[in-house]
Amino acid sequence: MAPALSSFPKRLALIAFLGLVIYLLGNGATSLWDRDEPRFAEAAREMVVTGDYVVPHFHGEVRFDKPPLIYWLMAGAYRLCGVGSFGARLPSAVAGALSLVLVALIGRRLIDAGAGLRAAVVLGLCMQFVVEAKVATTDAVLLCAILTAQLALLRSWQWEGGWGNTLLAWGAVALGILAKGPVAPMVVGVTAVALKLFGGRKWPWRPAPLAVGLGFALLLVVPWGVAVQLATDGEFLRVAFGHHVVERSTHALEGHKGPIWYYLTALPVSFFPWGFLGYGVLFELYRRRDQAAARFLATWFVPPFLIFSITATKLPHYVLPVYPALALGVAWLATGSERPRWWTPCVALNALLALAAAAVLVWGGNKHLPGGLPLAVLALAAGLTCVAIALARVRWRWQAAAVAVCTAVTLAWLGGAAMPALERFKPSPQMVAALATAAAPDRRYAFRYFEPSLVFHSGDTVTEIRERDDLDILLASPAPFACVLRRELWDEIGSHLPTIRVVREIDGYNVARGRWRQWVVVTNQQATPKGHP
Repeated sequence: MAPALSSFPKRLALIAFLGLVIYLLGNGATSLWDRDEPRFAEAAREMVVTGDYVVPHFHGEVRFDKPPLIYWLMAGAYRLCGVGSFGARLPSAVAGALSLVLVALIGRRLIDAGAGLRAAVVLGLCMQFVVEAKVATTDAVLLCAILTAQLALLRSWQWEGGWGNTLLAWGAVALGILAKGPVAPMVVGVTAVALKLFGGRKWPWRPAPLAVGLGFALLLVVPWGVAVQLATDGEFLRVAFGHHVVERSTHALEGHKGPIWYYLTALPVSFFPWGFLGYGVLFELYRRRDQAAARFLATWFVPPFLIFSITATKLPHYVLPVYPALALGVAWLATGSERPRWWTPCVALNALLALAAAAVLVWGGNKHLPGGLPLAVLALAAGLTCVAIALARVRWRWQAAAVAVCTAVTLAWLGGAAMPALERFKPSPQMVAALATAAAPDRRYAFRYFEPSLVFHSGDTVTEIRERDDLDILLASPAPFACVLRRELWDEIGSHLPTIRVVREIDGYNVARGRWRQWVVVTNQQATPKGHP
């Protein structure tokens, strides 16, 4: 039975609040993961330090990768709660919670209030969505903008909403452009065109609203575009669009490639714990293609998904903007009184996937983590096992609720306990702490290790050394210094440097390179300098 409309806001507020809690848990206790998170976070920090909110910079160099919205939001979060992991991740967490509200509103309008609430739960616990809501990148903010535009688009398709709805749609698209360039207008645009062609109802596009909406979007985007072009002599948009959009579409950049069916095969993992149900939803949307809800969800999912699939560069989170359509589809089917035939096999596969994930976590952790699997991570594996049991044993009408509860508890544990337990294996925070005790900010160095996490967590106070000759000059210098070296190199040269001592030995996992490494932090000072914490 669908909830009464009067209870809908309260239930939705509770879902959004619980989602926000999950997305915030442990964010301050877990340092940023290389390499994307610290790149975004450092660019925002440098905006605050320099006062330049037009041109993003990383380590003093122009960062062409993304437009400025996420940096502006992170800069605001820094002013609110300080520079650090929590502040860098705050915009994504808030955008994630707002996205739950938006998908519920879409579901209520498209299907009914109960389906809207269920869709918020399904999306809110979807693996790929949770990841993006917990990391310091731009995709959660982008999705929030796209959902806002899709809600306005749905209202227009249903012949509701006036000028305010037009401005809402185009304003959201503009914010999406400021978040991640052409992705938002592509997703919303192809959905609109597909609805126009295959929506099954008359939907006139009047010139006046289109012109006003486009003008409003340009009003929001163009001022920054002009300012950044002037500040970079025309380079920013040329590189941002030419390299990061055109080349990314036609060539697999940085080795991120895959076949045309890449995203289809990744769906069970990215959409976990609902996983294989996504395939069933696609089948059901085709079977019910004469119904308005199926048409809207299909036009939202299929055209953008195909465009992402033929794009050369592929990463799992690229298709996140179409996952709300799947979440709405799962919620729609769960609202019905009859179980689809494919439901049980798909659920069984999801249960096997959860058990496999738990087994791999335990086996891999015991094999590769020094000292074995931390207790917090073992408990995470137990949580995945509970998800599998809920999938396999609970009757279908209560299945989604049982899976949701088990998944929510598991995700809360993941952020609040399991991720912080892995901090001792991350090298950059340990390096930063050791360097800070051994030398002044302008005398801290790192030899052939300069991951973005080191730049951000040190406040960009570490100088990179690339050449061995430059390292030799530093090691012979009488001026105070501290430097990060590979353990193998120190074992080779340490006996010839009697005036230099080891401050700290570090065993850690270089996430960016996928390797365990050992480092030492050395200094030519015999005691911690006074006045330098």
